Amino acid sequence: AASGLRNALARYAGDVLPEDGPAEWVTGARERYRVRAAEAASSLAHLELRFGDARAAVAAASRAVEIDPWLDESWRTLLMVHRRSGDVVAAARTEEGYHGMRVALGVD
Repeated sequence: AASGLRNALARYAGDVLPEDGPAEWVTGARERYRVRAAEAASSLAHLELRFGDARAAVAAASRAVEIDPWLDESWRTLLMVHRRSGDVVAAARTEEGYHGMRVALGVD
């Protein structure tokens, strides 16, 4: 599973057809692929942590936030990975970023 997720993330190159801007016909596909890629990165982070590779888990969780900074699960995964790996400072920075995202969305 981890190998498949790594492969999928390596293939994700960003938004679908960015040159077409906000065209209605592409925005739905763009959002679906973005969310799926971020979910794949979060899933990979959980697996890497289970395998005992905190560095790979942080990289995957960070990639999830990079892919979709508006996805709650991406932030929660990154925060959990930092906490479990014992990186208190990184966890605090992540909490600030997560809070900032929620404020920007008007939910906090």
